Parts: sequence; structure tokens; C-alpha cells
Amino acid sequence: RLFRPEEVPGLLQMGSPVVQGDHILLPITRAENVKNSAVGTIWVEILKISWKHKGPWEKWAQWKLPVRKFGDPLPGWLIRCACWGDGRYYLGTRYGILAVDQDGTVQHLNKDSELPALDTVALAHQQGTLFAVLEGGYIIAMDPRTNKFATLASSQRRERLSPFDDGDKFRVHGLFADPPRDRLMLLVEHRLNKPDEFRKDGFPKDNMNGLWEYNLKTKKFTRHVELYFDVVIAASPSRPGHWLLSHLYNDNVLDFDMHTNRCDVVFGSGLVGPTFPHAQKPRLPLVFIYPNSYRQREGYLWGANPFSFARIALKDGRMDSFPSFMTAMGQTSFLVHADLLSVGDNHLYMQNFTGAWLLELPPQAGK
Repeated sequence: RLFRPEEVPGLLQMGSPVVQGDHILLPITRAENVKNSAVGTIWVEILKISWKHKGPWEKWAQWKLPVRKFGDPLPGWLIRCACWGDGRYYLGTRYGILAVDQDGTVQHLNKDSELPALDTVALAHQQGTLFAVLEGGYIIAMDPRTNKFATLASSQRRERLSPFDDGDKFRVHGLFADPPRDRLMLLVEHRLNKPDEFRKDGFPKDNMNGLWEYNLKTKKFTRHVELYFDVVIAASPSRPGHWLLSHLYNDNVLDFDMHTNRCDVVFGSGLVGPTFPHAQKPRLPLVFIYPNSYRQREGYLWGANPFSFARIALKDGRMDSFPSFMTAMGQTSFLVHADLLSVGDNHLYMQNFTGAWLLELPPQAGK
């Protein structure tokens, strides 16, 4: 076990980890000056560890919450997302975007740039540009060297320069850089569009739900797959050239092939979108919270959720849970971004409420 939550006094949240070479970067938030359940100071800290040497963690950078009054209610998901690009680590928070250089120096990008919103939902870096999804329905492209930005899409913009402009607010559940094809991939949720025999007028046809790309050369958005509302809400790059889409509260697992732009149902009912064949697929065992972060290894999907870790056989959906990585609900006092990352050839990094773990797999399981 690499990280023990109980050893960090005042821990509030474990955020999204990022693998950079031989190191894992883990953002956390912790509270100081706690009195009668009120918090005086909150710190955002970036911890760094060499996964090859299995520790120890070092505090690489820290940032004090800029505006806070003693006794204010605790913020929820303060840390939202993270990515790495051109030698800098970027952290998306409810208070804007932080950039950390190799020396651990922190820069608050919003301080010198009037972005349309602070709350940062997703980040990706490609070709020297930082792409960000902001709460409220904004997708922006920023030059981190100058802090100048352009709005690629906005539900608030009346001029329709993108498919998402001048409409209902949309949510982006996944943002993924795809350098070989000069594009970004986005998992978008927009409005209800499931078939409903009880509504005579049906649902609006102009929904934006599904898998989209933003082409960096043409500057255009294109939808490759239309999905029904709320069938998947999480995305994880499972193996080279593939993106796995899933949900915490149903057993849908979809595989998107980056090379062919084809999306197939791996597990679930198959009722995921208007163009999908309604063929029955293997169903996962009924559990309260399904894995929402996946990695694929030969013959299996390895999945993590906030409370457990499991291995799922691709051929029949058999799920093997690992009790060592399970925790009882209601026994935790902090928030966690459950995640599963591939490190090296035969290792998985997993984090949930039990902490952070490094798993060494047999050679045949790492192919």
C-alpha cells in the first residue's frame, strides 16, 4: 500500500492521480485549524512518489486556498481533474486551474486570465495547448505561456459557432487527448433522448449526447456515436487506442476504438443508443456501485470504484472482487476519486477509500 489516508491529519480529498514517467502525482486537500468541526485553512498539496521504488511520498507542491473565512462550510469536490503537458502539471479545481512546474512552483492561471468560469471539470494538454471544460457549459483552449484563451464552445454564446452554442447546458464526463489523430475526444451528456412511449411528442431530436471529437486541424466538432442520456458517465483509456465508457449505477461498459471510430457494447443491456443493435450482452453481477475506472489486460477488465476493486472476465462477465481493497460505506470522512492506472508493463496503480495501492500482476496478465 503506497498511501494510507489515516496517516494524513485533516484529509479532505484524494484527487485524480497522474502517471509521469517513473512517478505518480497525487493531489490531495487537507484541513488545518479544525475546531468544533469548522475548518480554518485548507491546503491543496501535490504528492509525488516513484512507483518503481515504492516510495516514500514527498510533498512536491502546495497551495493555500486563497479566500476562506473560519467556519465556512467545507467545499465538496474541490479537486476535479488533472493532466500533464510540456513539463508542467495542471490541476483543475473549483477555484480555477493551477500549473506546477518541475521545481514545484505553483501558478494560478485564472489570476492573469479572465476565464468565463472558475470551476474546472476536465483538462487535457496537446500540441502546446491546454484544453479545459468549465462548469456551466464552456470548452476553452488556452496557451499556458501567455494565458490567452479562445472559447471553442459555450451554451451561453448566442452566435452558433459550434454544435453546443446557444442551447441547454451540457456536461463533459470525459476529455481525452488523441495525438496520433490530432484531436480531442469528449464524452458529452446534454438532454434526455431515450425512447419513451408515455410521451406523445417524444424527446427533442437536437440532443448532443454521445462521443465527440474536436479536430485540432479543422477546428470542428464531429459526433461519432450518439448515446442515450445517462447510459455512461465515466471514461478511461483502457489500452492503447481504446477508451472504455461506464457508469457507477448500471452495468453498461462500452469500448470505443480510436482507430476505426467504432463503439461496441462489452457488457450491459445493449440499449445504449439509437444506432446500436439491441443484442444481449453478458450482464455484470448486480452490485450497488459498479466499477467506473477500467484497465484491460489479457482476458480481463480490471475495475475500481470508491469502495472495491475487481477483475471481470471478458468472455462471460464473471466478476472476482478482492476483499483486501474493500471498505465499508459510512466509515470514511473524506472524498476520493477512484482510479486505476497502468504503470510499467505489469503494474496497476489503484486508489479508493482504502488508500493507494501498487499491484504487480503475473507477466501473462500484463500483456
